[in-house]
Amino acid sequence: MAAHFQTWLPVVAGTTIGMMLANGPAVFFGHHFADRLPIRWVHAIAAVLFLILGAVALHKALAS
Repeated sequence: MAAHFQTWLPVVAGTTIGMMLANGPAVFFGHHFADRLPIRWVHAIAAVLFLILGAVALHKALAS
């Protein structure tokens, strides 16, 4: 986005703040629950979600 606007500083600042707001709770709650969640289950769920999202992206790419 910064390449499309003359004033790149507000774009960079806005995206940085947005990412911090989105990732802050994930880091906080992830750290809070890290000891309580079995890492094997977390990896398995992440792998399944990755496969599903990859299949959806592939399907959309081949359909168009």
